[in-house]
Amino acid sequence: MPGIPCLPSQMVDAPKDPPHLYLGGVREGFALARVAVDWAALGGPFEEPGDTVTWPRFPSAPGPIAEFVFDTAQIPMRVVVYSYPDVGPDGIPDEEHGTETLCSFGEPSSGPCWYRGGDGENVRVAVRDVRAGDHLVVHAAWPVLSGDRVQGELNEVSGSWLCGIGGYRAVRPEHG
Repeated sequence: MPGIPCLPSQMVDAPKDPPHLYLGGVREGFALARVAVDWAALGGPFEEPGDTVTWPRFPSAPGPIAEFVFDTAQIPMRVVVYSYPDVGPDGIPDEEHGTETLCSFGEPSSGPCWYRGGDGENVRVAVRDVRAGDHLVVHAAWPVLSGDRVQGELNEVSGSWLCGIGGYRAVRPEHG
């Protein structure tokens, strides 16, 4: 299955706390907003999106490939990128017009997105063809390999981060 690395447990075991995600780089990058997190399996926070969502905006399209960087070297078992052309007045995207892409793990590919990590480096996620006006949600999940678990079941923790890219697009009016 694409996107799921087969790596030593010390490289993929979930970080103790939810990481941050940056467009560009950890020190010089643009911090994405965390919109949801489920770190309950490690005694951490559980947060769902509210009734309104605020999209922090990166000022311009980052180029043909946008690179996001987690502030952790722990490699997720799954990274999914959701892209929406616009959102409603409440910031909620129209899911019918969005795309969902499971990123592959490893070296850069010709696919729409991939992620990589290892050798103690922070995990990087690359997304191809990001355009001004896009609304992106990056969702990642890590396995919880330490602690108690039911035989055959794998606990996981996950989070979702979002950002708008470049100029605003017109928001579709509410139907009523």
